[in-house]
Amino acid sequence: MRLFVFVIMPFKKSLNKRYEAIKRAVEEAGMHAERVDKQFFLREGITNRIIRQIESADVLVADLSSGNPNVMYEVGWAHSKNQLCIPLTNEPTKIPFDLKDRRHVVFDSSKDLKKKLAKELEALKAEAELSYDRQDPECFAKSVSVVRTQTSVSGQSTAASIRVRVKISSELHQRNVSAHIIKIERRIRNGPWKQFDLINPIPLIWANNDKAQIDFIDATERHVNVFHVDHHDNKLTIWRFDIPQALQKFLDAKASYRVTVAVLDRKIRLDIDWHRDWRTMTVKAR
Repeated sequence: MRLFVFVIMPFKKSLNKRYEAIKRAVEEAGMHAERVDKQFFLREGITNRIIRQIESADVLVADLSSGNPNVMYEVGWAHSKNQLCIPLTNEPTKIPFDLKDRRHVVFDSSKDLKKKLAKELEALKAEAELSYDRQDPECFAKSVSVVRTQTSVSGQSTAASIRVRVKISSELHQRNVSAHIIKIERRIRNGPWKQFDLINPIPLIWANNDKAQIDFIDATERHVNVFHVDHHDNKLTIWRFDIPQALQKFLDAKASYRVTVAVLDRKIRLDIDWHRDWRTMTVKAR
């Protein structure tokens, strides 16, 4: 899904070329831009619509050149909600005092605006760092849960989870980030590597919220589950994924596995030596 950029600016015909320059810069960055007067809506007033769009947008672009009071109000609302806002102006000497410490895109023509805004939007694209560290208790996590019957406790269930650590660096809040296994290979003894035919990438579950998608709204690291091993069964499984029989058979062998995980535009490969015993398995990142 493309990121949504909400454009805040006066609704004047004389500014239509400026809006088109903004829209082209946004589209070239792989995002989608709209201005409220270009939207179609019936069930809400324009003020409520603007507020809702400000709060739901991934990025805001605001033209402050004219000092329009409506634009200033809307930018103030965006700042109060901690929304990422890129201010634009062709009148740098008239930037209000309370906004002087904010970085502005200063332009002198529509062509100049498109070029400079495109550069700013490109810089916002997330840099994702994927890693695996056996010493990180969240990367190789052991868990113990109590097994209960209707009337009593019947014992304990223990398991180990192999997870990839994910860190995203961007001022832009990354919402609904997903992770997938995109490639699985196996080698038995010293034989050739064989790739399993994945019809579709396998969706992975985030350890932080037990869901297939998660938001990155700060620099906090997240961990995504790759493999799950119940100590009693000693089988490689994928958390909350109904593994097809053919894939489970592929994973049951005593073998070396190469598993490629993708998050955003980054990939990491885990090399796993699996001897059907979680205590002797080794995992390395490539």
